[in-house]
Amino acid sequence: MAYLIAIDIGTTSTKARAVDEVGNVLASDQRFYQTHFGSGGEAEQNPGQIFEAIVDLIRSTRDRKSTRLNS
Repeated sequence: MAYLIAIDIGTTSTKARAVDEVGNVLASDQRFYQTHFGSGGEAEQNPGQIFEAIVDLIRSTRDRKSTRLNS
């Protein structure tokens, strides 16, 4: 079965969702990370934390999708 994992990188978290060819959700997951606010009102995130969240989400979403399909 073919599927697609979509990644949504946001200000406070990154989300992933695996869907099949017709759009049925097979699995989803989310990772949170800190946002640092400067004295001038700027907001910053650590790009390393975002990258780690993406890698972790791809793995966990793939594994959850596999578990669901094999149940």
